Amino acid sequence: MMHQIASILTPGLFGTHCQLCFCALDRQESWICNYCAIRLPSYSRGCITCAQPIPTFEKESPLSCGKCLKTQPAINRLTSCYYYQYPIDKWLTRFKFGRRHAYSQWLAKQLFKRIEFNDRALPEAIIPVPLHTKRLKYRGFNQSQLIANHLASMLNLPVITKGIQRKKSTLAQSGLSMKQRQNNIRDAFQVTTHIPEHVAIVDDVFTTGSTTNELAKCLKRAGSNIVEAWVIAHAPNR
Repeated sequence: MMHQIASILTPGLFGTHCQLCFCALDRQESWICNYCAIRLPSYSRGCITCAQPIPTFEKESPLSCGKCLKTQPAINRLTSCYYYQYPIDKWLTRFKFGRRHAYSQWLAKQLFKRIEFNDRALPEAIIPVPLHTKRLKYRGFNQSQLIANHLASMLNLPVITKGIQRKKSTLAQSGLSMKQRQNNIRDAFQVTTHIPEHVAIVDDVFTTGSTTNELAKCLKRAGSNIVEAWVIAHAPNR
């Protein structure tokens, strides 16, 4: 499987030089060299449902933060690849607003590698966070769906998009406070199809979790019992 994935992520996709240090890439590397890859802001560990840092925890068992223990989020577990820091933040911005569609392949591979080392059962389906039709028309593509499509191919899982829609045209979440984000996204999604028992939501960035948890609530009302969230980067809630 890894050989198959590597074959679509050849250096020619992004050029023959590392995107960070500009050294020449060999055939086993894509986008960035191995030296730079290990220096990316990889997500380490935190709350299992919101990724916020926990001052102390037992290494043998993942924990929830105090806030999530008090009010359990709708998602059951969060998997993140990176912190939303340089250069990940710049790449995601270019991908989303600069129409760099090819980025989705490399980003999906990073999620695949993170999920591959989990010892938990895979979900039955992947669900990208949907965009409202107005935003989809303006942007021209859904960045979460591009990542989800590549990831689903790597994991041999179906992608569910039909019957899941964003019925409310909301403001951009960036720049809003947590309370404003929650109010902004409330009742934004509609699910009109049956959802499998175990699914995973795919998105590019997780900040407060307002969007992901609002969608997870709808998916659980539609039949799901376990809803994970798989994201490229986690932006610390300030």
